[in-house]
Amino acid sequence: MTPLWRALSYGWMGVILVLSALPPSMGGQGGAAGHLLGYGILALFLRRWRGLWPAALLGWGYGFLIEGLQWALPYRSAEWIDLAANAAGVAIGLAVDRLWPRRQLSSRTTS
Repeated sequence: MTPLWRALSYGWMGVILVLSALPPSMGGQGGAAGHLLGYGILALFLRRWRGLWPAALLGWGYGFLIEGLQWALPYRSAEWIDLAANAAGVAIGLAVDRLWPRRQLSSRTTS
């Protein structure tokens, strides 16, 4: 199951990258809800195949990296409030993961 969550994590990181690099005229506007949702989903995916702290650090680090990228783009801007929303989204995603029950394969055999 780990390869699935890994692929979903990397794929979602690609979605975040593309949406974050788009010019505002092409729909590249996230808003606080977009940041919370985007990074919440990312953290949820990361946590499914990484530990709690690695998932948190990867999510927060990726948010920081994306804001740095936006700072370098002439048609985008990096904002501290976006960085805070990214971090809040990661925290929410990890909290949801904590509440989401995981199915365990039974070691019992049926006869």
